[in-house]
Amino acid sequence: MAEENMRDRDYPRTYKVDRANRRFVHGFGIFLVTFFLAVTPLHLLGVMKHPLSLSQLTLIDISVVAFVVWASLRVERRVPFSRNSAAWQAKAIGKFLFFTGH
Repeated sequence: MAEENMRDRDYPRTYKVDRANRRFVHGFGIFLVTFFLAVTPLHLLGVMKHPLSLSQLTLIDISVVAFVVWASLRVERRVPFSRNSAAWQAKAIGKFLFFTGH
């Protein structure tokens, strides 16, 4: 009886996306923002074959930054699991939580 009460006290448990996945998402986000911000002046200078207008470039850059912020927030969240949570949920804490929106 005492052992069962001890186990119940351990719940709910809180999990985070593992560190390797978080670092990958943050690094990829930095790469995307840097790449798109570096290409913007090339379009404005006419170096690209089909240069885009400033309004189009601004919209694209804002969209990329918004996506990177969204992805970074997704991998930084904590997810609580109760005693009744399915076992497969605990195994899926890494990539599954980031890509499916659960």
